[in-house]
Amino acid sequence: MNWPKIKWLLIVCLLFGNLLMGGFYYARREETRRTEARMQNDLIALLTARGVTLNRDGIPPPEERAEVHYLPRDTGREAALAAYFLGDPAPVDQGGHITLYTGGPGWMQFRGGGLFLLEYETPRAPEDDIMADARRLLADAGFLTRGSEEPLPSLGDAGLITLPQKIAERPVWNAYAALRYDETGRLGGGYGCWLWGTPHPAAGEPPGPSAAEAILALADARAAAGEPLTRIESVRLGFVTTAAPPDLTRLAPWWRIVTDQGIFYVDETRRTREALPMPM
Repeated sequence: MNWPKIKWLLIVCLLFGNLLMGGFYYARREETRRTEARMQNDLIALLTARGVTLNRDGIPPPEERAEVHYLPRDTGREAALAAYFLGDPAPVDQGGHITLYTGGPGWMQFRGGGLFLLEYETPRAPEDDIMADARRLLADAGFLTRGSEEPLPSLGDAGLITLPQKIAERPVWNAYAALRYDETGRLGGGYGCWLWGTPHPAAGEPPGPSAAEAILALADARAAAGEPLTRIESVRLGFVTTAAPPDLTRLAPWWRIVTDQGIFYVDETRRTREALPMPM
């Protein structure tokens, strides 16, 4: 057999197959892009007919959506966090899925749903200026990726530096970690709602609304309230922690929509809300 010729024939076949697969991929990507552009144009036309203008640069693909997720409570991560802030604290089960760690300079309490509270009996002096101290603490504690260049919010009026949480690059609208500094620049404690681990899609629960469905639901709700929208500036999908069985956190997909009337949220049932729920 002429093996060199067979080898070159196989190479040509493989090359042709790769070119064919690449052509199919490109054609499908282009079709998807055209479909999304057509749906976006349809959405804009529909809103324009209602007197609502839409910032094209501020909206995602109209069919973007997310599923409900669940996240189990990570008590091991809670113990490690308490040890980082307190040294060698002793855990106390307070009932109702509440754990209190005491010892060293203060105490730290954890509840279901990622809620935590830290208090120092004597405020701790920072090793650097407040912003550098907060960045180091948040990174060492695992709230912030070490070496991250993500800017921290400025020090608030109440001496708070608050870091919002993201999961899988999506914001969790009501999850955050806050450090509290006093007027002398010392750390007095912290609090917040922070979720550890990897969330998993919920079985048997329908996905949340698409971007187009959320936008139209909000436009309908404001029109029904006698205050029709005139402009939608931006639309972003994130999650909100909601009530769940003990030691589980339910993450529901919520859309955050910035309009001429302010900020609104559309939840997983397409209900319009003007405020976020408290963390569960």
